Amino acid sequence: MSVRARFAPRLLDQVKEEGVEVRLCSPLCPRTNPLAKELAYLFKVKKVEVSTPILFINIDHRRFVLAKLDE
Repeated sequence: MSVRARFAPRLLDQVKEEGVEVRLCSPLCPRTNPLAKELAYLFKVKKVEVSTPILFINIDHRRFVLAKLDE
């Protein structure tokens, strides 16, 4: 895990504590993927079709997290 990737959970926890609604759009399905399933317990996760292996997390339209997904 990269240094930047280690900050993502901390940022997500911080904004959730601030009362910010976090929505995740990803090609990962919360029903079948362990990461998406875990995130769905905390945030709204929507499966979307994309042609690149990325995870984009929009945080209150002011901050975002962009992560590359490994197979």
